[in-house]
Amino acid sequence: MINTNEILSLRNKLERLRWESYINKESDDILSQMSLVSQSISDLLKQWHPENENNIFVRSNLLKLKIAQVPEIKDLFDYFDYEENIPAEIACKKTIELCQLRDYYSIEAGYSSYPHLVLLSEGFSGQINSYDSILNYIEEPTPLNLISLDSMDEYWRYYQDIAVDGIEYYDVDPNMLKDFTITLIDMLGEEKNRERLLIVVENQSISGVAFDLTKDDKIKSAGILLKPKGIHSFFVSAHEVGHALLYLNQPSNMCFLPIWLDETHAIYIENNSQLLKKAFCKYFDEKIAARLLSNRKIGKDMELRRFYASLLTEIDMWRISKQNSSLDSKIEAISKSFGTYYKTYLDTTFQNKLQWSLDTFRTIDPVYIHNYIIAEKLCVTIEDYLYSTDIDTIKKILSRL
Repeated sequence: MINTNEILSLRNKLERLRWESYINKESDDILSQMSLVSQSISDLLKQWHPENENNIFVRSNLLKLKIAQVPEIKDLFDYFDYEENIPAEIACKKTIELCQLRDYYSIEAGYSSYPHLVLLSEGFSGQINSYDSILNYIEEPTPLNLISLDSMDEYWRYYQDIAVDGIEYYDVDPNMLKDFTITLIDMLGEEKNRERLLIVVENQSISGVAFDLTKDDKIKSAGILLKPKGIHSFFVSAHEVGHALLYLNQPSNMCFLPIWLDETHAIYIENNSQLLKKAFCKYFDEKIAARLLSNRKIGKDMELRRFYASLLTEIDMWRISKQNSSLDSKIEAISKSFGTYYKTYLDTTFQNKLQWSLDTFRTIDPVYIHNYIIAEKLCVTIEDYLYSTDIDTIKKILSRL
């Protein structure tokens, strides 16, 4: 019988080392430490068997960790995580191989598929037995009529142009972005947590990420890493502040935190137009602040449809990867689905029909994209409830938290 807390403690240590690896540019020493901790987790999980855990939520989360440690899966994960400029022709084959391996070990443990395992690990009903079941929780967005785009590079350029429409474009100053992040924290009444929150702004590969750095629940800490690149950086900052404040305020990190809850907390802060307008007015005049938010609304509409097209593509990818057909047939079928969904919801076509295999949500973060869509819906529901409920009732609810 293994000690779950020991595994959680090692997982949290690995998260702190991941933060250090980002800050220290993946130094050999830190990568070596990460490898040792990862091996310790793997050794512990070898002693664990799913049938010995009765709690389906805990069992599913532990099994997800165990599958991630399977050597063939870990090698493929590392390939996608560390290799640069992967040719799409190779990526699509390795992506399908990764799907099949994750499915194999999930089915071996009694799940219908890897997506089934992941959804149960997030606390969804046991009645969900396939990835497409998640569509019952999601409203289909109406197609968005854009100018016809020929690549994701064009899509991102268009997305960024909308963000600065009517605003003189400039690169965001790192000091301003850090000060903006602190301003948000203070406006949210979290000044007491500021000294426990590490904020690093520097040029690196990702636009933003937050880490739970707590070693002891009595002394909580979190980290935010941001990339100062364009107006969008402000909204990334708000999103990561949402993640970090959840980590600082949760009772303990010795638990499995459902991803949809984590993303809901982040998106609720990111979408809080009153908060953001007040923060923007510290750096811009009121008209520009209002324009930033109206532009962002158009960008969010694009983003939601991109998420939906991505989700449908991934649902088909998992279904097709299990079919009894040739690898080339699988690749062709997934590529066709990918082209159809992005054309339908974003009016976007792709010169490279294998582009789907270069998306990290297919490989490094599989069965994840739905969490953003669910979080967006939950945020609207929360706002509607707050605006329609009297303040005394809200105070009573908050006093119980």
